[in-house]
Formats: sequence, C-alpha cells, structure tokens
Amino acid sequence: MDKNYFSIPMRLAYYRKLMNLNQAQMGEKLGVTQSHYSKQESGLKGISYQNLKCFEKNGGDPFFLITGEHRTVGFLDQYLEETGSAEERSQLFGILAWAAGVWGTCLGTGLLTERTGKCMRLLQNYSEDLTVWENIRRVERRSQEEMAGIFDINIKRYRKIEKGYSMPDAEILQTLYEKMQYSPLLVLDQKKYYLDELNRVWALLQPEWRRETERLVGQARKLIRLSEENKKEMDGKK
Repeated sequence: MDKNYFSIPMRLAYYRKLMNLNQAQMGEKLGVTQSHYSKQESGLKGISYQNLKCFEKNGGDPFFLITGEHRTVGFLDQYLEETGSAEERSQLFGILAWAAGVWGTCLGTGLLTERTGKCMRLLQNYSEDLTVWENIRRVERRSQEEMAGIFDINIKRYRKIEKGYSMPDAEILQTLYEKMQYSPLLVLDQKKYYLDELNRVWALLQPEWRRETERLVGQARKLIRLSEENKKEMDGKK
C-alpha cells in the first residue's frame, strides 16, 4: 500500500473513538467482522468500495475517511432537492458551472482550487455514454496505461474499473483525490460531487453576488421547466 494510505486507517480509528464504538460495532457499520475490521484499522487490509457504501448507509462519512475533510453543504443543495428530472439537473448544473466561471473571474483564479477547475471542465465535457473513469481519462487526455500507472495497479485491473466490472477501493479513491485532484464523491455520489465543489465557490461570494446568482438560477429553472413542458406537449402531438 502507498504510505499515504495509512492516513485512512488513522481516520477510521479516530472516527470509531469519536462515536464511542468498539471494533465489533464499527465493523458492523462497514459490513465486516471484528477480526477483519481490526486489520483494516491497522492498515493490514484495505477498505473496499462496498465497505465505504455500507459505512455511508449506516450513517458514516466515507468522504471524510478518504480525504480528512467534510463535504461542503450550502444553498445549492436546496436546488438539487427541488430539481425534478435528470435532464433538468444536468442543465441546472451547466448553468451553475457557467456562473462559477464568472465568479472565478471576479474572485481571481488564486482563490479557486485546481480541484474546482477540474470539476467544471469535467462537468462541461461529461458524456453520459461513457463511464465516470472514461470521462476522467478523456478530459485528462491520458491513456489507460497512464491511468493504471497513476493508481499503481496493473492495466487489467484498471480496465475492469473503467468499465465498471470492478469497483475502486479506498486507496484508489484517495489517489484520485490527492494525485488527480478529483473528489471521491465523483465515484461515491456524483450529485454531491458537483454540489460540494460549487458550494466551495459559493462560500467565497460576496452577499450581493449571491443574491444576483439566486435570481439567475431561479429564472433558469423556470425556463428549463417550460422547455420540458413544451417538449412533452410536442411529443404528445406526434
């Protein structure tokens, strides 16, 4: 395992003590036995994607385990909850991405992280016909061999992950975050991924910019819904 990986078992132990749980109880939250969990906490065994999702289902925060940070929650989460169709969400994200670009110009690029910039580029160029990993590779303009090298895994394993035949473990998601500057939420929960990055930018805005952007988003949602209603009406006449 990469030496950086051992920060994850340390956070796992911290999290367990914070919740005042013993190893058997913490193992239940990850869907493993006490013996298996003990090896995960000591770094002898890795934490699988299934363990992370089970942990999340049981009230844990896999994002914190991997990154040491907490997801940024803010005003934009409300819009995701109120957004209807997948198409509406996609278009709304596109508008927010455009607005984030305007904010970035106003704020100065020094205040925006490389991770946020990558989020915007990925969102603007995302293809639903490709997997998450294929989209990342395309935006990064890297070969499968280069991607496998970044994650320090063999090409066969990387190809399985890229096609969705195998899921990435915590170590791979940590590398995605630390070396490639993409949040693990992109794989764990794509909706939260975009909101996390956009909320980070939102938190930097001056109050008047926020108010103007709220109005922009509100008007955009009305237009999107009118467009969808018109499309349904036209389809019904065919």
